[in-house]
Amino acid sequence: MPHLSRVRFVSVGHPQARMEDLLLDLRRRDGRPTDSTLWLRNGGGKSSLLNLLFAIVRPDRREFLGGK
Repeated sequence: MPHLSRVRFVSVGHPQARMEDLLLDLRRRDGRPTDSTLWLRNGGGKSSLLNLLFAIVRPDRREFLGGK
């Protein structure tokens, strides 16, 4: 089964409100991917990151998390 080992977000957002480049490394010390949990406070952007990720994985879908 395929696993994500790293996710990189670069130049995301409007130029005047762009988030900083972000690399999420989801690997163990030996380099193999592992199960991961992203902990952020409420309003920290967890759902936004998942929406961006799934927009790449399933680009033809108009379904987003938390919406219809």
